[in-house]
Amino acid sequence: DGVVTLRVTGADALPDVIAGLPPQMQNLGNAFVATLFAFGRPTTLDGEPASELVLPIENGEVALGLFTFPLPRVPL
Repeated sequence: DGVVTLRVTGADALPDVIAGLPPQMQNLGNAFVATLFAFGRPTTLDGEPASELVLPIENGEVALGLFTFPLPRVPL
């Protein structure tokens, strides 16, 4: 259980970054950007404009907006 906070600056450059990904990774990149814009909130990082996405994790599930998704267990 815990919270993961993701802050991303330079969101205007993300389309170019995604275009440079291998084709099989571009859909995942697009999904990440869509999630960031849909559920993220404006903030700053090192004085620069940024988007922040807060992901609470409880009982092995991450909450994203109104949805929850199971997280895979990683053996230690």
